[in-house]
Formats: sequence, C-alpha cells, structure tokens
Amino acid sequence: MPRPSLGTPKTKSKGTPKATPKSSKSKSAKLYSNFRPLPLALPTNATHYIYVRPHTTKSGDDAELERTARTLFAANIPVDAGERDLRALFSRWGVVEAVEEGSASVDVLGDAVAGLPESDDEDEEGEAEEEEEKQGADADGWTFVGTAQQARKRRRKAALPASVPDVVPLDTVRSLGLSGARSARVVFTDAVSVSRAMGYGGAPIALPLGEGRGAEPTGLAFYEARYAALRPALASVRAHADSAMERYDHLHSLLLASRAKAHGAGALVDEDGFTVVVRGGRYGRTAGRGGSAGVAVASRAGVAAAQKKRGKGAGELKDFYKFQSVDRKRKELADMRARFDEDRRKVDELKRQRRFKPY
Repeated sequence: MPRPSLGTPKTKSKGTPKATPKSSKSKSAKLYSNFRPLPLALPTNATHYIYVRPHTTKSGDDAELERTARTLFAANIPVDAGERDLRALFSRWGVVEAVEEGSASVDVLGDAVAGLPESDDEDEEGEAEEEEEKQGADADGWTFVGTAQQARKRRRKAALPASVPDVVPLDTVRSLGLSGARSARVVFTDAVSVSRAMGYGGAPIALPLGEGRGAEPTGLAFYEARYAALRPALASVRAHADSAMERYDHLHSLLLASRAKAHGAGALVDEDGFTVVVRGGRYGRTAGRGGSAGVAVASRAGVAAAQKKRGKGAGELKDFYKFQSVDRKRKELADMRARFDEDRRKVDELKRQRRFKPY
C-alpha cells in the first residue's frame, strides 16, 4: 500500500497581481453642486470643510462682471474665523483684494466720487501715464499689455482721493453666529486665482484661528462687553458723528466740483433756480480745480431759463418771495370760508322751505 504524501497540494499559480494606477480624479476633490470642498485642519482634532465656487451675478455693467469673474464664493466658514484668517487662507492661491461678508454695504456717494482726480495735476499725471502706456513699445516694436496695467486702472477707479477723511469707528463686539451659517465673497486681483482655488485637492490646510489678536469674550463676558459697546461714551459718539459729517461734506463737494468741470462754463443752478456755491472744505482744494480760491461757483448751463424765454418771453415767478406764498394761502383760506358760509345759508334756506325734520 503506498504511503500517502504529507506535502501540500500544488495549486496553479495565478501570478502576482499588477498594481493598477490611481485615476487622476482621485487626486482632486469631488464637486458637490458645483462647490469644491476645502479641508481645514483646525487646532482641534476635527476637520472642517469650506465649500467654494466661482461667484455669479445675474446682471451688471462691464466693471461688475469683471469683478465677479475674479470673485470666489465661500460657504460654511468657521464661526470664529475673521477677515484676517480668511485672507491668510486664500492668499495661497493669489493676492486677495477684499473679503466681503454678508450683504455688501452700499456707499452711493463714495462710489460716485471713487476714481475722480483730486486736482488738475493728478488728472494730467493720469493722462501722461495712459499716453506712456500707449507709446510703451520695446526696441522690436512689440507692445506689452499685462495685468499690471489692468490692476493700475482698476485701483485708480476703485480708490477714493487721499484727501477724503476717514470715519472714526465706534467700539463693537463681534458676535459668533451659527455654525455653518456664515458665507463670504473673496475678491482676488485676477481671475486665475479662482481657477487655482477650484483645482485644489490636497491635504487639509492648517488654519490657526485667532493669531495676532487677543482672546474674544464668550459667555457672560461677551454679553457684558456687548452691553458696554452699545452704550459708548458721549465723546466717542461725537467724534464718530463729526467725522461722518465731514466725510459726507467733502465727498459732496468733490462730486459737485467734478460735475461743474464736466459741464463747463455757466452757473450751477438747483431746482429752485438758485446758484449753488461750492465750498472747498478743510481737506484740500476741491471746488476751484486749479484756482487758488477756497470758494468757487460750480458751473452748469441754464437750460430751464432758456426754455422759459422762448415764445411769449419769461413768465411770472410765482411764490418767489415768502410773503407771496403767505398771501396766497391766506386768500385761499378766506375763499374757502366764504364758500362754506354760502353753502350753510343755502342749507338753512332749504330747511325753512321744506320744514326739514330729521325725526
């Protein structure tokens, strides 16, 4: 009887499995409703995700569309992340121009004055720069137009004149909102930075929150600090109000002076027909636009006066003086009383003729 073999049975060799290369899609994060998740390594053991996508707008002019093209919308921002933290986070993909959180504040007067030259010298310097850029060709005849020229034009358009005073801020306490309810718009200086941020798929980014600033109050200390901030000292309120009014007056004088320069010679007349005198203010020559006087008369053509002189000539100015309007109102009141007395006499006469009895 043959002895059974104690060795292991031989099996058919299948060969070593070949290593399959990882797809390129695994290196980049997945998009969720066009949002790119950015992992953040917080001081805690948890990993927080910020979801970003290119900002979009429904309508706007060319400048607004150009700004939208280089704006990144970020959602699910940590509750204790400030503007400085967001700038440090997104600066790895490009130069951050601004971080706008919540509803954008609208400064109509500031937007109208932004980009205006403060004096004729600045206007001539700007024209000289544009002339140099047009003639800026190298030895071979090539003209280079890059992002520096676009950034210079954008910076000049968005910047206020240096003479505009700043508003003295009041003390505020930043409140921490709900987790996941914060969003912001990160504006870069170019649209390429948005593409870099959308293509990130690496390791979690370290975000040391609160560097460079003191500990923020929480709990009962936060409510005490907010109670004190909502009741500032009278001197702080006065400084804030005075600086705000000075800034408004200065911006208004700049706007009137620019309109006067654009319309040329003539008097700037308001709706009531009075000539508007623009004052230069404390912060520089704003109304003269090249003159040495501190007070100048803004100019605008008197279109309404020219229209009145057509046909039958200039008409009568009604209520030009205050006593004219007072006399007119007194006469209207006397006529109203006379008509009321006449109507009352007619009613009494009808009652006597018909023997009117209500019951």
